[in-house]
Amino acid sequence: MIHRKGFRMLFPKAQTHFLGLLCLLGVTATLICCSIATMGLVFLAGHMPSGSEWVMEQLPTTVGVLLVVSLAISVPAMTLVGAFASMPLFGALHRIHQYLESVANGEETQELKLRDKDPLHNLADAVNGATLKKRASNQADEPYSQAA
Repeated sequence: MIHRKGFRMLFPKAQTHFLGLLCLLGVTATLICCSIATMGLVFLAGHMPSGSEWVMEQLPTTVGVLLVVSLAISVPAMTLVGAFASMPLFGALHRIHQYLESVANGEETQELKLRDKDPLHNLADAVNGATLKKRASNQADEPYSQAA
C-alpha cells in the first residue's frame, strides 16, 4: 500500500505566487467569457421582434449571477488543479534544495537522483556536474569524520 504524505507547501512563497497566477488566469478567462456572452445576448436582444426591452432589463442581473457562479466554480477549481499539478515540480525542487544543502554541509557524496516521474532531470544532471568536485572532497573527508 502506498502512503502519501498529502499536500504541503514546500516553498510557500513560490507556490502561493504560482497559485495566485493560476487564480488570476481563471478570473481573467471567466471575465472574458462573460463579456463575450453579454455581447452576444445584447446583440440577440436587439434583433428580437418583440420583448427585447424585457431581455435588456434582465441582462445585468442574469450576467451578474452567471459571473458570480462562474467565479465560484473556476477559482477553486484552478487552485486545486494548480496545487496538485505543481506538486511534482515543487517536490523535485525541494529534493534538489535538500541535496545541495547536504553537499554543502559535507554530508553527500552520491549523485542526485530524482524519481522517474519527476520533472527537472536536466537540472539534476547540471547539479551533479556542478557538485562533482565538492562531492569528491566530501568522499575524501569521509573516513576522517567517521574515525573521530
